[in-house]
Amino acid sequence: GFIDPGHVPFVHDQWWWRPRSAGLKLKDKQFEPVLHGWAITKHKPSSAALYKFLFGEGVTSEIVFKLPGFRWETVENAKGQFITVSCMTPMDAKTTLITQITYWTGNPLIDLLRPILIPAANKFLSQDMRIVNLQGTSAPFMKGMMMLGQVDEQAKWYYKSKREWHASRTQKRFYENPVVPTTLKWLS
Repeated sequence: GFIDPGHVPFVHDQWWWRPRSAGLKLKDKQFEPVLHGWAITKHKPSSAALYKFLFGEGVTSEIVFKLPGFRWETVENAKGQFITVSCMTPMDAKTTLITQITYWTGNPLIDLLRPILIPAANKFLSQDMRIVNLQGTSAPFMKGMMMLGQVDEQAKWYYKSKREWHASRTQKRFYENPVVPTTLKWLS
């Protein structure tokens, strides 16, 4: 889920998020480099109807990815913010702990819906975990990952960034971000 934006309609098909009947839509997002990573600049979120229900008008989203495995998403408008921070921590050669922290301000509706939102978030995250686990079981049989087009560009950036991070440490120099400002388009 960190670097695979194309998975959403195939993995998260809840009626309240993205039902299969919604079909694929062309996404067009602006990206920019940030310290040790990249960001999807502020934009109207794809799940705008849900956020509009929770926050009202004028909602924007910004998503930031940073090495080694951090993702921040800030959804906000004049009334409040909804922030999720996801952290990937390697536990051993085959196990990674995924921690997600959510914080919000200025939204009593989320406070009221919390008993419903927590199980929904757990289901959402378990869907991502299921796909990652399936990928892990097939990894020994694959010679390499197939990266196709702009939908996989963030995955390419991740691997380039990891290589650059390692090279900068080995050569005792500053990290040079391989990501350049760009607009990516994909179906999701």
